[in-house]
Amino acid sequence: MLELLSKLKHNPEAIKKKVVVRDGKMYAKEELYIIFPERFVDVGLATLGGSVNLVNIYIIVDKDGNYSRTSLALMTNYTPVSIDRFNYLEKPQVKLTFGKDSIMTNNMNSVKDESALYDVLDEMLIKGNTPWYLGYNDLVSIFTEARRYNGSDLGDNLVPISVILSIIARDKNDTKKLFRYSLKNKEDSFKEADFISLSNVFDGYNNNMARLTGNYLQDGITSSLVNEDEMVTPIEKMIRD
Repeated sequence: MLELLSKLKHNPEAIKKKVVVRDGKMYAKEELYIIFPERFVDVGLATLGGSVNLVNIYIIVDKDGNYSRTSLALMTNYTPVSIDRFNYLEKPQVKLTFGKDSIMTNNMNSVKDESALYDVLDEMLIKGNTPWYLGYNDLVSIFTEARRYNGSDLGDNLVPISVILSIIARDKNDTKKLFRYSLKNKEDSFKEADFISLSNVFDGYNNNMARLTGNYLQDGITSSLVNEDEMVTPIEKMIRD
């Protein structure tokens, strides 16, 4: 599986040709794999058993390394022929295998559920545990479709979501650098980004005052000792004087 993931090609059209929906069921026309972080199980975004309940935020991969991703905060029941675990990018992953002509899901109909949306918000934006296969625009799309698929107005005004994303999205090569500062044009927004937790005082703040006045004092002290202060705010200057 690691060898397959090393040559991944984003090719939704290839995957679309290998999946068929008939009579409300979804079938795999050839062997396919669904991959997602094992952490989903810990936070209620997946349950593993004879069948698998899974939030539709995963990738489907074929044997040639073509993949397509979904980014909908909806829970669906899948019926894989096998469930395997492996590590990728030093994090545990789950692989669901579907054999040729096997049923992937018996029911393509989903109930609108706000709870899954808020679980995704907490896990991926507040805590910064964003799956490696999602980019900045993929996260936005989860919430733009919130009313249609979750019956929630959370995505009607994307300003709060955009503000959070602007804080946690970081440059792939330097997590102290905001992702938006590395963009030169609209197309650059499709580049890969790293994501940090909102409570990450090590990479999230660039001055000692911000690090030391939050709710994570011990982490803030450590960060202030390790990281050189990049700027002195007016309030910090006044206190120092």
